[in-house]
Amino acid sequence: MRSGPSDEVTGEEVAGQEAAGEEVRARRRSEIRRAVEGLVGEATGLGVLPPHLDAAVGRLEAGAWPEVAARWSRLTPSGFPVELTVGAADGCLRWTAEIAGPEVAGSWRLPLTVALLAACGQAPDPALAEELERLQAGADLRFGAWLGGREALPGLPGLTPEESSDGVSRPKPEEYGGPYRLEADQALSGAARLKVYAEMPSRESGGPVMRNERLPEWLPVPARVTAAWGLLPPGSRFRMLGIEPARSRTETYARLPSIDALALLPFLHAIGHTSALTALERDLVDGLRRLRGRRLGLSVAWGPGGRIETALFASARSLFPTDPAMLTRLVPEAGRSGRPREASRTGLVTLGLDSGGGPLRATVGLSPAVKPAVKPAVKSDARARRTA
Repeated sequence: MRSGPSDEVTGEEVAGQEAAGEEVRARRRSEIRRAVEGLVGEATGLGVLPPHLDAAVGRLEAGAWPEVAARWSRLTPSGFPVELTVGAADGCLRWTAEIAGPEVAGSWRLPLTVALLAACGQAPDPALAEELERLQAGADLRFGAWLGGREALPGLPGLTPEESSDGVSRPKPEEYGGPYRLEADQALSGAARLKVYAEMPSRESGGPVMRNERLPEWLPVPARVTAAWGLLPPGSRFRMLGIEPARSRTETYARLPSIDALALLPFLHAIGHTSALTALERDLVDGLRRLRGRRLGLSVAWGPGGRIETALFASARSLFPTDPAMLTRLVPEAGRSGRPREASRTGLVTLGLDSGGGPLRATVGLSPAVKPAVKPAVKSDARARRTA
């Protein structure tokens, strides 16, 4: 304890301590950008981030908790708040990110993400967004919402005009204000598609009870999808809804119980993808046995024209636990990085199924490996109310 004049803290000392603290916080903020730039550079050869991803990283850098900014999210195994998807070979960079830092409550993330899409001319249907916000209200959310992007890369075909934004001018979300005010990125028409991933809260987390886990009545769903969804194995859970306004594309995501892949035959038959398991048996190491006992996810997507797409998901580590080289044989792009294996983490493997039994469309999520945070993730809604 200081007791005399010589022990008093001077203004210069205080200023020095504050400057040192700010320097540490700045380094931690830049940790996200350096990690994303490194991963993008190795995956694509780009020296800079494409505009929407750059803006997403900027929002995360502006967060109030830089000490944990790189290691708190449920999006990736390491807690990093940005993930790239490699393997699509479509001339685009695919990524998913948190809409803001960990200090933002889960219940705010969906409206913020919807507002950003609207500011960029890719607004989800207002009635659908309102239903999703109502559904999440009062629930104990795990992540609330994520932002997805697909941006054309220089020198590659990328997105076609009909796949891009509809170009409609919409108001900016002024009502959110503060550091989370969302501005539309400039000069991006035709170069990017954005997507919102909205969490569907479970009944255990306080969400509404959905009888037999059927799709909700307020969600516009093709009759074939509704019929097939009811044939998923018992114990399947509706976990997330994806909305991509630029293509009028909707995607439902389910978590499956531990099953034999053959248990999906009734669902695949009803959806019109009876031959899809042929590709899994042919293209996966060990065929369908590779999926047995794994924790799997499933998605069904549809849009204009009546085309329906399905995919299975599994973590790379559970799918290939003893031989990671199997992953690079399935997704060669995952092995082209110059990073040491310990410098990046693999996430979910997506197995896109072809209705006619054609080759699997396999991709994998990649994120920088960072030391996990001591405490988890998003600020809870209850905590937000206490500190408001």
